Amino acid sequence: MASRLTNYLTENGYINTSIQKGGIPGVSGCLEHATMIWEAIQRAKLEKLNLDVIWLDLANAYGSVPHEMIQLDLRMYHVPEVIQVMLDDYFSGFRMRFSTNNYTTNWINLEVGIAMGCTISPILFVMAMEVILKAAEASAGPANLGGGCSMPSLKAFMDDTVICSKEDETRRMLTRLDDLMSWCRMEFKPKKSRSLGKVDEATTFTVAKQQIPTVSQEPVKSRGRWKWLGVPPGLSDVAIYYRKAKLKLPMKSILEEYKCGKARLLTMLEESDDHVVKTVQPSLKTGRKWKVTEAIDEAKECLKMKELIGQTQTDHRGLGSTTAKWWSKTEGKEKRDMIIDEIRNKEDSTRVQNAVQQPQQAASHFRPRKDPLMDSLFSRMTYPHTARAFKDEPPGRSHLM
Repeated sequence: MASRLTNYLTENGYINTSIQKGGIPGVSGCLEHATMIWEAIQRAKLEKLNLDVIWLDLANAYGSVPHEMIQLDLRMYHVPEVIQVMLDDYFSGFRMRFSTNNYTTNWINLEVGIAMGCTISPILFVMAMEVILKAAEASAGPANLGGGCSMPSLKAFMDDTVICSKEDETRRMLTRLDDLMSWCRMEFKPKKSRSLGKVDEATTFTVAKQQIPTVSQEPVKSRGRWKWLGVPPGLSDVAIYYRKAKLKLPMKSILEEYKCGKARLLTMLEESDDHVVKTVQPSLKTGRKWKVTEAIDEAKECLKMKELIGQTQTDHRGLGSTTAKWWSKTEGKEKRDMIIDEIRNKEDSTRVQNAVQQPQQAASHFRPRKDPLMDSLFSRMTYPHTARAFKDEPPGRSHLM
């Protein structure tokens, strides 16, 4: 039922994926949601646009959805009556009672809340939030990002709602959302919400009759903890190739994972079905020496060249022992994985080149110049097979004579 209801809502366009990014299969919701909000903030800073951002958190998200509201949403979206009756019977069985040492209460029917862990709960919650978001969407126009680009002023990832617009439109939409939540017997949690306005103005917003703290007043605390490896700042990638060092880094460097992560993010954004993401084309900052767009273009050209050359024999395996993947015959995730693998292969070849250059760099650095005796000793240490020739010579005879 959950799969059929999800397909029914998405295929009929009842869920606007430009606004709601969570709970929809096949949508890179978390990446697109966070990237678009970050892009809007960065563009507003560079072009000095009037933009206020509010992050709203719903209090007790799954536990606050009324069952009557779910039935109203099912009728609004013309869901078949058979499904409505089945869900009504399902939620009518939600009961609870309290027991103490002296007595036990009667069973109480629950009229609010959907079950966490149930397969149909995510799509029901998204459907309920979609009704509220559509009712509040008309309170403000699209957010101007400059350069002729715009995006919806209202963004959501499940219960986490974000408003991005000008100050007057932001206040109007916030008031509308607050009224709608009160009508649904739901409410936002001001303590977990945050606001971001102009630096030169003390802009404050209110929801549920409480002031929303700003990002500067109460910064968002990360629940996770970043652990530093204790590596000295001057450590280079030479530690990867040094066998006698106390600290031995893995063969896959952190830089490689960083590049692959950036490439994966950009390819997922390029393949997005959201027309807003394709129009805005968020930019990814990767530094001055390495550009993710150039790396992806180079990987695509290499894959196309490999397809033109055809399948070749590698190592000691015979021709045709492995199945080759061709760029023109793949699509979607498989094509994205081919780009990531090609970037990894390039990084691997770079590491091999550095490993080969390490003895040569050491030889050119430590080898004295214009000293025949030291040249002879150095050749013995560098090339063991030449030491056998020295053992066969008569004593007292110089090899250089």
